[in-house]
This record gives sequence, C-alpha cells and structure tokens, in this order.
Amino acid sequence: MARTRSYRKNSDDLLGTFINNARASSQKRATADRRARDAAAKRAKTAETRAIARAVKEREREQNKREREAEKRRNAAAKEAESQRKADEKERERVRKESAKHDKKVNAVFSRVLLELETAGLFPGESTATRIACEAVDASVTPAKAKQYFISPKEDLVARECAQEYLEGSVDCDLRFRSSTEYEELICFVSDFRPQVEVETSDDYQSLRVVFDGMITGLLEREALEERARQERESREVARQKLYRKLCSSKIMFQDELEEFLDFISEQDLSLKEALESEQYAEALTNKREYWAAINAQLSEFEL
Repeated sequence: MARTRSYRKNSDDLLGTFINNARASSQKRATADRRARDAAAKRAKTAETRAIARAVKEREREQNKREREAEKRRNAAAKEAESQRKADEKERERVRKESAKHDKKVNAVFSRVLLELETAGLFPGESTATRIACEAVDASVTPAKAKQYFISPKEDLVARECAQEYLEGSVDCDLRFRSSTEYEELICFVSDFRPQVEVETSDDYQSLRVVFDGMITGLLEREALEERARQERESREVARQKLYRKLCSSKIMFQDELEEFLDFISEQDLSLKEALESEQYAEALTNKREYWAAINAQLSEFEL
C-alpha cells in the first residue's frame, strides 16, 4: 500500500499530495468495502449453512415423528387384531361347545325317533328322524315325548315324508321323474302301506313300479328319437349349405334360381340326395344350359 501523505499548506507539490491522499482514501474505502462484502458473504454463508442444518434437523424430527406415529398405529392395529383373534377364537369355541351340546341332545332324540317310526310301521329314514329330532330339541322336548308332539299328531304327513325317503333310496331315477304322476302314485301307496319297509312284497306296488318304469323307458326312448332326429336335421342342413357353396362356385345355376332352390330344399328339409334328384334342381340346370346354348348359337353367326 502506498504511503499516505497529509495535506500541507506550504508543500511544494500540493497537487501530488492531494492526488496521493485521494488515492490512499480510495484504496482504504475499497479495502473496507471488500472486507465488508467478505464479512457479509461469510455471514450469509453461515446463515445459509445454519438454515440448511435447521431444515435437515426439522425434516429428521418430522420423519422420526411420522415413524413413531406409524409404529404406534401398527402396534395398535396388531393389538386390535390379536384382541379380535382371541375374541373370534373364544366365539368359535363357544359355538363349538353349543353345537356339540346341541348335537348330543339331537342324537339322543334321533335314536328314540328312529325306534318310534319303526314301531309305527314307518320307514325309519335318517333325514326324517333328524328333522323331528332337531325340532324336538329346539322346542325343549325330551326324547320320550318326541312321538307325542311330533309324530302322532301328524302321522299322515310323517308317513308321506318317510315314504318319500324310502323311495329316494329304492327307486333309482332322475330328479325330473320324481315330479311325475306315476311317482306320486308310488308315494301315496307307500304312505298308506304298513310296514313301509315291506312294500316290495305287494303286488299292487310292483304293478305301480312297472307303470312308473315304463313311463321312464318310454320318455327316454322318445327323447332319444327326438335327439337323433335333431342331429339328422342338423346334418341335412350342413349338407345343404355345402351344396349351396359348391353351386355358387360352379355357377351352373342363375343366382336367383340358386337362392330359390336353397329356400325350397330348406323348407322341405331335403337331404343331399333328395335335393340333387329334385325337379327344381334339374330345371335350374336346364335353364342355365339352354341360356348358354342360345348365346353360343347367336355368336356362331358372326364367325368369319
């Protein structure tokens, strides 16, 4: 740095001194300004660093807070799930015990009901006995009183139910046949017969069985014939469509006559052989041949 000189009134070089002093002042201000800028930049840098550090710290605190809250929610959910699991397990155990207790009561009544049905000459069907036993248990009726409340007062209905169960096990047929009049006659007969388990010894029952079995055989035969007829109709239709495509490609018929021919053989449901032997087929072929013969005859007159 240049030495500064003080301004002296009697100096021989007043202008030089003034310039030198001005230069020194300018350098001094520049130095001060630079130092001020450096200090401001340093403060700004420090403030920025501190702000970034604060922001990072704040984000870490927020992240830690969210993680703690998430962990708290997971723990609460796990606790709730465990509590629900225990409650469900407890409920299942209660239901199991209640079901076992109920089944034990039902089994006791069930055995008695089977005996009562057999004693009354009815078929001791398990489905019928189970239904009666469940109703008796639900009504708090003891095994000894099951007959009094659930069999004797409605013996006709119980007898019909037993008859239906007997037939379900002894008559092998599709479910659709069980709604027939013939099957209803079997039910009515078995319902009135005693003991029901010996109904096979009855000639009248065997006659009803013959009628019922004949109905099934006849119906199945008709269905088989109808199915065969349906398949044959489909086969004829496929053959007619093949013939139509063949005639279209061969162009041996006029298009309008070809359409009429297809409509005719479809309406009459003709087989391929019948279609080819029909008068309509022969007539359509003849019309096309005669047309081309006439054209060729006219063209031959122009030969040179």
